[in-house]
Amino acid sequence: MLIVAALILAYWLTRLFRLDHFPIFSDEGIYIHWAKTAWHDATWRFISLTDGRQPFQTWATIPFLKLFPDNLLIGGRLFAVFAGFMGFVGMMTLCAYLYGRKPAYFAGLLMVATPYFFFYDRLALADSAVTAGTIWMLFLAFLLARTRRMDVALTLGIVTGLTMLTKSSIRLYAGLFYSTSLLIFFPAKAMKAHLISLIGKSTKGIRSSWAQLADFTVLYGVAMVIALVLYNVQRLSPFFHFVSQKNATFILTTQELLANPLEVFPVNLYRVPLYLTWELGFIVMVFAVCGYYLLLKKKDGPALVLFLITLASYVLIALVARVLFPRYIMAVAAFLVIPAAYFLSRLKKRCFSPGDDCLCHLHGALVIHYLFPT
Repeated sequence: MLIVAALILAYWLTRLFRLDHFPIFSDEGIYIHWAKTAWHDATWRFISLTDGRQPFQTWATIPFLKLFPDNLLIGGRLFAVFAGFMGFVGMMTLCAYLYGRKPAYFAGLLMVATPYFFFYDRLALADSAVTAGTIWMLFLAFLLARTRRMDVALTLGIVTGLTMLTKSSIRLYAGLFYSTSLLIFFPAKAMKAHLISLIGKSTKGIRSSWAQLADFTVLYGVAMVIALVLYNVQRLSPFFHFVSQKNATFILTTQELLANPLEVFPVNLYRVPLYLTWELGFIVMVFAVCGYYLLLKKKDGPALVLFLITLASYVLIALVARVLFPRYIMAVAAFLVIPAAYFLSRLKKRCFSPGDDCLCHLHGALVIHYLFPT
């Protein structure tokens, strides 16, 4: 508990320190203005749709503006700080569920210290909220694959719907996370032990894997229906049609993709890993690759699913992204934190063993990299 408390304290200290001293980004001013307008005029609660943007950030920023009516920049940025904290908690929860406490501690440390998350958690943008929602969607999808419970499906549907109301591109991950159903075909004694301690009772008796897959498919379908119902709340606004027009600015339409499937693919094929490596601080990408190697070597089911999701995200984003900036792929970076945290947890354990000098040097590299980034 002391480690968790220290990580939480570190998160809030790093995010809140001189929060309003960083120069304002143009998009921040737009989003804060929308939230202020929606706050004072209820008829403009869907004001963001006039620019094809989803309204959840606008709605969720209003309470923070009420707390700081004389400093709207702090109010707007507190939305991202709080969203980043939800992502931080979600990442630790996901890693603890999959691999135990030690990887969860390292995942929390990476979420706090990695420049990628540190920077965008302090800007009044939607990307931290999108990343947080994606992390919780992934955790709930893993949990649904193991439990096949209606309450988990309902929660997944609500989280997915709210995340889609933040950015519609999240539909990519809503589709990819169905692949967590592959866990049904993997033995998972350790995960069952975590699950029993989590819900306080034993799991169901052994059933056919295909029957379990059918159950999962139905429940996942229920979750997606709930998500779509929430997403279609935007139809209450006459500006909903601007969303599809805005999406066409950033991604290729179906017609364009069919006419020229490789229009942006070659360029994005190297941009995505380049952005991820840069923004993660270089060494985290190395840790992620090493972590995947260790996990896939021992045929870990969740790691295989996560690797397939990460790879599919990479290919699909490279295929359709007409406009690509680092903040648009923060969710993919979050996927890489999990194997990186697992590798660091193994590294710490082996660092004091004879003959592991190279591992010890790698372990120290993370500390040196973040203490002396230049």
